[in-house]
Amino acid sequence: MTHTDWPLWEVFVRSRRGLSHTHAGSLHAPDAELALRNARDLYTRRGEGVSLWVVPSSAITASSPDEKDPFFEPAADKPYRHPTFYEIPEGCGTCDDDPAKDTAHTAAALALGDDALVLSHRLGEWAGHAPVLEEELALANIALDLLGQARVLLSTAGDEDELAYLREERAFCNLQLVEQPNGDFAHTIARQLFFSTYQHLLYGELAAGDGPFAPLAGKAVKETAYHRDHAEQWTLRLGDGTDESHARTQRAVDALWRYTGEMFQPVEGVDVDWSGLETAWLEGSRRCCAGPPSPCPTARAARRGRPVRAGRACTPSPSAGCSPRCSTCTAAIRGRHGDHHPAGGGTAGDRRFGARPRTARTDPARAGCRTRGARARGRHRRGGADPDVHRLPGRRGDEPGHRARAA
Repeated sequence: MTHTDWPLWEVFVRSRRGLSHTHAGSLHAPDAELALRNARDLYTRRGEGVSLWVVPSSAITASSPDEKDPFFEPAADKPYRHPTFYEIPEGCGTCDDDPAKDTAHTAAALALGDDALVLSHRLGEWAGHAPVLEEELALANIALDLLGQARVLLSTAGDEDELAYLREERAFCNLQLVEQPNGDFAHTIARQLFFSTYQHLLYGELAAGDGPFAPLAGKAVKETAYHRDHAEQWTLRLGDGTDESHARTQRAVDALWRYTGEMFQPVEGVDVDWSGLETAWLEGSRRCCAGPPSPCPTARAARRGRPVRAGRACTPSPSAGCSPRCSTCTAAIRGRHGDHHPAGGGTAGDRRFGARPRTARTDPARAGCRTRGARARGRHRRGGADPDVHRLPGRRGDEPGHRARAA
């Protein structure tokens, strides 16, 4: 039997920037596994494909009989690269290397996977620089746990290595909290406290459900419990330590608080109670910090690559102003690519170039917000957080209003 006697397979490729698969060509192969392997060699040699779908040619119906022959000739003879003349038919028994069959699942896997991936790399920067050997080992173990979570999540959205190393900067969907520089040890601990508390609650809800992320969440919730406990213990230790450790940790909390709001921006494909998650996170954060600043960080506009959704009503704060996501307040927000929109006027903005959503500097609680490029160059202003809010536990004998250390 020659290769031309083998079944004919149609190849669909999803580019790194695309969300749908387009027809790339055809090939002969004895089975689906070999067809998928050959398709990757033929059509992604330059790494332009995030995922491939191979479908038996007999399962596809052309838009007209006249188009079938020229458009579905074997790739070995005519390696066509076509625009979207054909779409993958539903229920055709597709063999693919992209188990995420719907865009929502893929978007959720990328969002959660990017969070874990970026923070694991940030924590890895402490190798050889931690204050004590015990913490060097602890931070490395946390980084490895996060990297393992990232691998599982990214593999459900495509090739894990391509997604981790070959995407452009703006294709990442991670929280901006996790990409913040390590700073000093107190800064790293504050960042870890905010994220680990959130991640533990999120995975707890996912593990209790029957969704596609339940198996991963069941294991990850145990890991994140240790991550959260480690961060809580160090926050209390630093807050009740010397004047210097208390001041450094307080500065870290003040600087990072502005990035916590986007954690509770709903993510498509993640079916959890975001409002309940917000409440539980605030209660968990109060173990180490006093009450949060007003407005609550979860009432702010999203600062991540995930889609911005319509705001919900909130109670305006008399001291710090209302949330920029609130449809009834007077705070302003910026749409994508810097377009200004008054509150309640929508958040679509100019979506050219895939720019991240940005909040306006007119929000009192977010004054001095920076663009990604400015962050990378270190040209930014300190945020205008109220110095009398989200206080750390003070040392014994501090001024009135001292918050007792959590039990």
